[in-house]
Amino acid sequence: MWMVWGRTPPSMTGNWRFIECTLGISAGEMPHAAITDLLGLLPSCSKPHEVTRDPSGYSWECSRRSEERPYQSPEIITQQDIQMTMEGRYRYITVERQGSDGIYVITLRKPPENRLDVACCQELIRAYHSIQQLLGLDSEGAVILRGQDAKFFCTGLDLDERERNIFSSSDGFYPLLATVLDFPFPTIALITGHVFGGACLLTLAHDYRVMNANRGFWQMPPVNAGLHHDGMGSLVRSKLAPKVARKVLLEAHKYTGKTALEDGIVDSVADPDKMFGVALELAEKWKGKAKMGVYGLLRNELWGQALTAYRQNSYVHHKETAREPKVKL
Repeated sequence: MWMVWGRTPPSMTGNWRFIECTLGISAGEMPHAAITDLLGLLPSCSKPHEVTRDPSGYSWECSRRSEERPYQSPEIITQQDIQMTMEGRYRYITVERQGSDGIYVITLRKPPENRLDVACCQELIRAYHSIQQLLGLDSEGAVILRGQDAKFFCTGLDLDERERNIFSSSDGFYPLLATVLDFPFPTIALITGHVFGGACLLTLAHDYRVMNANRGFWQMPPVNAGLHHDGMGSLVRSKLAPKVARKVLLEAHKYTGKTALEDGIVDSVADPDKMFGVALELAEKWKGKAKMGVYGLLRNELWGQALTAYRQNSYVHHKETAREPKVKL
């Protein structure tokens, strides 16, 4: 248990009032951003602007004035409070816990087609990190990433943003892939609908893939668009058979759920009303494999080349890491 303590903003008379609370965290340290958000739950404290660690836990000092309130007795922030806070932190995604067994579901909600820009990628990165902190070390757990409906999972990167920021992939997409590949729990991509371009790599970065059996195509068309980035083939080559990798990257083959299953791109297909249940079954089946603390290490033995490639490309600004597409698809 972490003891969090500090002082509230000064009242109009300039007096400081001290409060304390206990964070009900079972294991692991929470990132400063999460602590900062959690402190906003306290009715006796306005939103703090800074969180620093001290020997007794975390302390904070608020910067905004608030109306005079009576002294608050010690307050308990529960796991439910933590979950509610995490769910409210995002604009383009939602995060929810499925029951009480360590399975989390991240849902893409960036209209109209869940295209990935820096802001969306950074939200996803923050979500994976927050879930890792909540699950703690040597525990069971799994994550499902899904689209919000049966029409789109994700149609790739926001290429319009790249025209404004040539480092957008380096600041968003590459770190996202590295985060998923490094996540120390089983991951499942629930491909609810169409998935194109870079979003195909996002699905391949996950350990398991479930696809809509009735609707949606899976296609990587960089050869048709003149698009390339360093390490683009690392995931395709690592995860797929050589002939399938050739079809994906050099032929831009457009897969349905059925043909993707036949070529080993996805692990299963299901009707729209059943596919979430299939993803949950996978999460339930494999979540315990993280318990010994070596899941991420063993994954790295399999796909480490891809992880290294995307780490090397992340947050690089001294050179361009991607080729400008000649055609927008």
